Amino acid sequence: MDSVYNDWALVNKIQDTTLFVLDELNKQQPTSQSSLKRRLGYSKQTISSSLRRLEADGLIVRQRAEGDRRNKLIYLTPRSKEYAGALLARLHAAESRAFQTLGEEERRRVLDAFHKLTAALAASIRADIETNAVDMPVSSIDKEVGFSI
Repeated sequence: MDSVYNDWALVNKIQDTTLFVLDELNKQQPTSQSSLKRRLGYSKQTISSSLRRLEADGLIVRQRAEGDRRNKLIYLTPRSKEYAGALLARLHAAESRAFQTLGEEERRRVLDAFHKLTAALAASIRADIETNAVDMPVSSIDKEVGFSI
């Protein structure tokens, strides 16, 4: 499914990761880089790259958070609200059209199965972490690429 979003993003001259960052900003702003990282599951470097691109295009501004000089809050600019609104409306409409090709019962079963799979995967991952966690030293290469265990 990632390739479907990647193809759509490329046709619309935006990287898929930047598209998803823009979507999250459109849902909730102001927000912080760490909040985007947590919500999207991307690395700090990926979020930073997307934000730099959006900032260079004049689509976001970053402002220091009151009471926390290290943290910057990210806001969409008026220009980006118009751009993101139109772009994301098209994407969400395409998603909705695809979902509507399923009958009501099929949609319910897909959602139920997705929730069940998500819960099972979370439980399986937690179990794997609990039984197989390894205390490994972090190499300088891991630090450079942002890899963490």
